[in-house]
Amino acid sequence: MDSSTPLKVSIFTSFFAALSHILSASLQTWLVGSVKVDMDNAGLHYYCTEDFGLFRTAIVSGGQCPTSYSGEDTIKAVCGDNKNPNSNDCDLVRTGQAMVILSSIFSIVTFLLVTYQYYRRKKDLTFSKLKVIITWLTILAGLCSVVSISIFEVRSHDEDSGWADNYGCSTGTISILFSLQGTQCFQRGAAYIFCCVGLTFSLSLGVVNCVVGREFFNKEAERYGSFYTNLEETV
Repeated sequence: MDSSTPLKVSIFTSFFAALSHILSASLQTWLVGSVKVDMDNAGLHYYCTEDFGLFRTAIVSGGQCPTSYSGEDTIKAVCGDNKNPNSNDCDLVRTGQAMVILSSIFSIVTFLLVTYQYYRRKKDLTFSKLKVIITWLTILAGLCSVVSISIFEVRSHDEDSGWADNYGCSTGTISILFSLQGTQCFQRGAAYIFCCVGLTFSLSLGVVNCVVGREFFNKEAERYGSFYTNLEETV
């Protein structure tokens, strides 16, 4: 394997880690609106997500979703009119979003330093200092991602409906026709998924950094070993 291969992999991994975290921070939709429709008099029950888009998949039981129902993004769901006034969910979500933004910043800087490291890899002193900085940035980015994901998971008691149980779903008439009653709940959205992807790339980058660091220190040991061997022979 070429000695520069691990560094090339580092560039690739850090790029996608940064991209995933940027998308997660930009989308800011950790939950997508969903609706549960009960038409008891006909014995029909529907459960589906609306506004089909990025990473929003229909979960249907009993038939197709009978009507359109617009969902809310995370901020409106947690901090808007439907929030639970007796909880600190809004503060938690704000904290989670702040952690994702920090993770994005750490990931971007890591990518730039890894790229710089690749082109300066022959300068040992610069290389070793960059290794320490990149390692710490990778750790910080990963920790921020873990905090964001944990905030979501800690507040999530229902695997299928995300945080729905914590605020109580908003219930209202779905369709004038038949007067269907629907309950709006929330599910994992694109930002949550991209944060998980970014965390995966950050962990991968940490593994690659270990490989790069091991090769570097092995070369340093060989270089200093050869130096002392030659010194002893000279003496």
